Amino acid sequence: MIPYYQGKATIYHGDCREILPTLSDFSAVVTDPPYELGFMGKSWDSQGVSFQKETWEIIRKSCLSGAPLLSFGGSRTQHRIACAIEDAGWEIRDTLMWVYGSGFPKSLDISKAIDKDNGKKANLRNFTKWFTEVSKGKTNKEIDDYLGLSSNGATASHYRCIEGEQPRFPRLAYYYKLKEWLGFDDIWDSTIEEAEREVIEKRARIPVNDGTGNDYGIYGADASITAPATPEAKLWEGYGTALKPAYEPIILAMNPLDGTFTNNALKHKVAGLNIDGCRVELTDECSDREQRQQSDTSGMSGIGQGGYKSDHKQPLWSQKGRFPANFLHDGSQMVMELFPNSKPTKPHKVFSKIDKYEGWGSITRKQGDVVNYDETDYSAARFFYTAKASFEEREKGLIGDIPCHKCGQLSSTEHQAVKDGVPQFDKDGKPIMEKCRRNVHPTVKALALMEYLCKLVKMPEYNLILDPFCGSGTTLLACIKLGIPCIGIDSDEQSCEIAARRCSQEVMDFSNAQDH
Repeated sequence: MIPYYQGKATIYHGDCREILPTLSDFSAVVTDPPYELGFMGKSWDSQGVSFQKETWEIIRKSCLSGAPLLSFGGSRTQHRIACAIEDAGWEIRDTLMWVYGSGFPKSLDISKAIDKDNGKKANLRNFTKWFTEVSKGKTNKEIDDYLGLSSNGATASHYRCIEGEQPRFPRLAYYYKLKEWLGFDDIWDSTIEEAEREVIEKRARIPVNDGTGNDYGIYGADASITAPATPEAKLWEGYGTALKPAYEPIILAMNPLDGTFTNNALKHKVAGLNIDGCRVELTDECSDREQRQQSDTSGMSGIGQGGYKSDHKQPLWSQKGRFPANFLHDGSQMVMELFPNSKPTKPHKVFSKIDKYEGWGSITRKQGDVVNYDETDYSAARFFYTAKASFEEREKGLIGDIPCHKCGQLSSTEHQAVKDGVPQFDKDGKPIMEKCRRNVHPTVKALALMEYLCKLVKMPEYNLILDPFCGSGTTLLACIKLGIPCIGIDSDEQSCEIAARRCSQEVMDFSNAQDH
């Protein structure tokens, strides 16, 4: 089997079930497999590979006895993945929780949907077919221009949506304006009037960012509060279809031991977890985070980026730091506010020079600030944390080598936004610009998070980490930073190319993770 890429990491393009029988002696597996949700219409996320016992059995047979497995899972489907892992002969040891505050709810408003469809989807399709016929000879842009809209055809395309997923009745005012312009009869008057929802309160555009550089802003009518137009819609007002996503589970399993942990460690050089290497550090005299960045923790330590400084000597066990927990979070304001402040039994203060992080509890800070935490300000959220992967982290090393997936340019950094094939302009007629994107993998994890997980399964002597679903290569980048030999496999060639470009970088300078 010839690798797709070989350098600081090795990448194979293909089905891991076909490639792994030729590989062996992995000390650990760290992976983010398909959740089998059909996410964004991606074919690789709807093939059932993660639910198959055979998949995880092949992975297990390529690993040494006692090898740990860390596998992400979706909140809706992780049980299916966990059962497949267990049925394949792995021992389930724990489930870690990666908690974040920046998840965006993708819920359908049932009340609005009832009014939009007027209770009958077929009725809506009949309207779009009818309107397409009566508006023949007019372009979508001409219709939008006549209605005084700046969407350049995007709105009218919904009124003519015969086969697509987003058919829509026009708002009542637009309908009567179109009726006057096009001269059609009143066959749809009552239907449109019943489907119209009264706007109770208008809201300005609400910017919502998922931490990856993607802006899911809500515009105009979509952000307005409206009243139900029909009795059926009123009955279902306030009902939706999904909760706000705020966590991802990480399944921790182990390949069965060859005897005891002691025997496995001595015979196979694999056993347990790297507990001390992943502790939340609580140093006694260290007060400057920059000094501690030179240690093996690579900037992932301390309480609020600082150690304890007090008149009393900490015991040896305390100097090692807090035991790593099965709870991890993104350090966001939303998550931090879930935890109470816990007053210490003995008064002491924490001093810290802030590096990057800007939010801890109710405190806002900027780089270079020196913070004095008194005895009343100790959040209980003292766990490993790191923000979600930033746009810059996702894209690093790709510009100039991989074209933007929208504009196709190699070296461009931004292009004009396009919606439904139509270039977008603001209300003043200026082009709306957006960042170019090259790493189009939809589930990129934060590098610092994957580094922490890889460190957790790092062995003292022999290491070879496998990611059988490596995607855009973040697990491989983490291993490179830690100096751990690694192999990644992915069935998507575009992802392999992105991973190869990222792994070929000479310098990895992302260190946005800390330990609380």
